[in-house]
Amino acid sequence: MCTVVSHNDYCVLSAGKKQNSIQYWSLYDNKIVRKFRGHTSNVHDISLCPTEDMFLSSSSDTSGSIRLWNLQQAGCMAKLDLPTDKTGSSSGQSTGSGTNTHAVFDHTGMIFTVIAEMPKNDGHYINLYDARNYGGGAFSEWKITTQSIHDAMKTHRITTKVDDSNSLTINKIDFNSAGDRILCQSKEGIAIIIDGFEGTIQRIFEPSAPLTSKGTVSCFTPDGKSVLMGNDTGSIDVYDIQSGTIVKQLGSVDNGNDTTVGVTALTCNPKYKQIASSCTNTW
Repeated sequence: MCTVVSHNDYCVLSAGKKQNSIQYWSLYDNKIVRKFRGHTSNVHDISLCPTEDMFLSSSSDTSGSIRLWNLQQAGCMAKLDLPTDKTGSSSGQSTGSGTNTHAVFDHTGMIFTVIAEMPKNDGHYINLYDARNYGGGAFSEWKITTQSIHDAMKTHRITTKVDDSNSLTINKIDFNSAGDRILCQSKEGIAIIIDGFEGTIQRIFEPSAPLTSKGTVSCFTPDGKSVLMGNDTGSIDVYDIQSGTIVKQLGSVDNGNDTTVGVTALTCNPKYKQIASSCTNTW
């Protein structure tokens, strides 16, 4: 299930695991204000524009499509079909190679990026769009190949084992506050920092403690200089992006039974020096 808070303090956007539509809920009177229909499979991502009432949604349908909506109207404003060819072109009506697609606005709301899997585990396409002129297609089109990721893993001495023939499965993307870096988090527990202007890999991070169950969470700090990464011990590693080293570790969660649980959600307050994290334990 994915849920995001809208610009109205009493309304949220929500889509369940088996729901093709997105609900605009009023928490004040517990009613659905509007339903957004168009996807043919479950919606796994919603990204709200920080400055306007637009939002992006990603689904697991056969085209892996991305749709752009406005909170004030039920029909979608645009449907972005993703490339299947080897050139990475976003023009035409070609569709995505897989269903693992994600889209997110930057912090200004003027740009959004879309990531989609390339065919045959060759890597990922990353396309950047002008939110005011998305109809003209992507203004930057990059390829992050599987080979380049594995080469970077060796350079940065990543110990997490990943099959050399397989591409990572990206499950989250985000911009830093300056918009010059993009964070790609994979379900294998690896976080990739990509240059927001050139599309090259700058850094790769992994949790300091080995993962007992694949997957972790990460996010930028508000100043964009560090990456926070949770791990299975319940602690949070603070990585300096420039040096690539851990500069601080936030303590693990004690559940009272002499065991720790992994961090499953992590985010920073964009205005204040606060961090929110959670786990699956509900004691």
